[in-house]
Amino acid sequence: MEWLWSSHDHQPGETMSEPDTTHRVLAAVAAADLHDTVWWRVDGGYAPVTFFVVCNDVFAWGTADAEPITSDTIDAFEAAIEDVKAVTDGDATFGPMLYAARRRHCRPQGGAYPSDRRVWALFDACGPERELDNHNPTPAPEKASREAFTPPANPPVASAWATDPATTGGLAAAWVADPTPSSSGDCGTASSDTGSSSSFDGGFSGGGDCG
Repeated sequence: MEWLWSSHDHQPGETMSEPDTTHRVLAAVAAADLHDTVWWRVDGGYAPVTFFVVCNDVFAWGTADAEPITSDTIDAFEAAIEDVKAVTDGDATFGPMLYAARRRHCRPQGGAYPSDRRVWALFDACGPERELDNHNPTPAPEKASREAFTPPANPPVASAWATDPATTGGLAAAWVADPTPSSSGDCGTASSDTGSSSSFDGGFSGGGDCG
């Protein structure tokens, strides 16, 4: 197994979560029953508590991976949950994954693409279509299967990220209007061969559009 560093540039020694952030993370997780998608550490530089969205194998096959939730990104975490709920009749299952994808400006690897096609447009807007490689060995859902499904022309969204074209990542409904990515590139990853998933002691430094 490889270790894939998160996109956050946190280094041990920094306190990550403030009391208000902690309450908001726990409230969002409890309200949407997302208990198996968020993890935390309380040791060393992660004290008093640092929260992470678990992303194992989501962006690269065979990796242990997590995306931090901080006081600077809690708004984005809550917004991703609400945006997913808005197009799924209240099902927030893929909210944390969307948060991580938006933070990295990167779509999930094909084999980890959400099973619920109602959220495909949200994930497509996170970054360009990915090339097949060792980290992304399986294509995303085929274009033919996408054409068989017609998402709402103007899905309700809760955040400015999804509706403001000036925001990095573009429109959440961009795939509805134009299934062709507006930019090209691959999903850069950074990994080490330690094989350890016991620490988050570095920052994501990959290239491409996953920075």
